[in-house]
Amino acid sequence: MKKIWYILMIIIIIMAMLGGCGGPSKQAGLKAADEEVKKVEEEINEAAKEAGSDVKVSLGEMGSNLKAPDSFPKDVVPILEDANIVNVNDNKDSKAIGIIYLTGKKYEEAVAFYTEALGDAKNLSQQSDQNSFFMSGKKEDYGFIVSIAKTNDGNFSIYLDVSYYDKAMKEQEALEKKSYYDAAETVVLSDGYPAEQFPILQEDKITDSQYSESDSDISYYVYLISNKTMKDILDSYDKNWQGIENKSKDLSSSEFTLQGESGKYQIYINGSVQDDEAKSAEYNIQLVYTK
Repeated sequence: MKKIWYILMIIIIIMAMLGGCGGPSKQAGLKAADEEVKKVEEEINEAAKEAGSDVKVSLGEMGSNLKAPDSFPKDVVPILEDANIVNVNDNKDSKAIGIIYLTGKKYEEAVAFYTEALGDAKNLSQQSDQNSFFMSGKKEDYGFIVSIAKTNDGNFSIYLDVSYYDKAMKEQEALEKKSYYDAAETVVLSDGYPAEQFPILQEDKITDSQYSESDSDISYYVYLISNKTMKDILDSYDKNWQGIENKSKDLSSSEFTLQGESGKYQIYINGSVQDDEAKSAEYNIQLVYTK
């Protein structure tokens, strides 16, 4: 890991050397940097091979005025408006995007820009001196690294590395939970269930419905999957089922219950969250009618 960071810093310095170039000289500098990047890639991959890993590392695309990938979160980790992006490494396997860019701003202005933009990040780490600036942390669902390196002639480049792994995992989990709801097979309510008095919430899916009877009572059990939040489920039944007496409601971060009486019926509703962000919950209804 130290070796890789050392190599990345070499690339940043190479990029900084391009800042004062123009015309053919700049293109020649980019070509030389591109060749250097290829050598670095070979060195990293050879080191990985020697360590017994088959992982292939790419240090991305070299050029001038490149476009940042659409997935780069500019609203979270901003890029200076006059940025000339000279390197883009969109690594979809590791869920990370690396960008190196040049700017016409002063070194102090760039440092102040990122200090202000990312100063409220979680797990913030920051180091700086007259020639280099480094900060890392987490903002919203993105991990980030900002590294600014200045050369002896005063030129500098900015390296941004943004990890969207946590965000991607949350989105994937939400999708899986939603798919779980969408794929659920539904059944009809048991005969005799008092649907007019105790209606089921629209769009909630009935996955099982049971009926039992004894000499003293009749019981109905209904099992459901919902794409609503627990609070919405609880509030909706509380509102739609009128005339509940001796009512008891409880809502925590992972479970909810509603109990009470309505005429000859004892009412029990309880459930748990599957994924609050995806608004996915499972719950069951039990109605016990006393003869």
